[in-house]
Amino acid sequence: MRKIASLLILTACFGALATPDAAAQKKKSTPKAKSEKYNVVQVDAEYRVVKKSGMKALTAEVDAQYKTAQREYDAKAKEAKKAKTKFTDPRPKKKKIKIVKGNLASEQEANDVMAKLKGGGADDKGKGKTDKGDKGKGKTDKGDKGK
Repeated sequence: MRKIASLLILTACFGALATPDAAAQKKKSTPKAKSEKYNVVQVDAEYRVVKKSGMKALTAEVDAQYKTAQREYDAKAKEAKKAKTKFTDPRPKKKKIKIVKGNLASEQEANDVMAKLKGGGADDKGKGKTDKGDKGKGKTDKGDKGK
């Protein structure tokens, strides 16, 4: 008799856990959509707007470009060595990736920041350095020393 009573109690408890109520179902059916964040990235002198999730792809792209340029450089150097000619091309440099502004809420906001960085921002008029001209103070041409 006790076994049957305990089985009924366990079934009632686990049965309630197995069938969630309406409030729990609502929470599961409407998950919050994560909004994608954007970064303004500087790759050498070029600015780009990249999704935060796309940063790994950008890094992989830059690495692939560097490896390709390195292979081309090595092939040209090898050809010049075979032909016994002087090879003066500089080695390719790996591009540097710098996040200028991160975690921006929208792509439009990121584009606005990028436009300001490029110098196209209308808010920046009249601000910053002004051309004062050469007043003869301070620096001289390095080539003129000793002449």
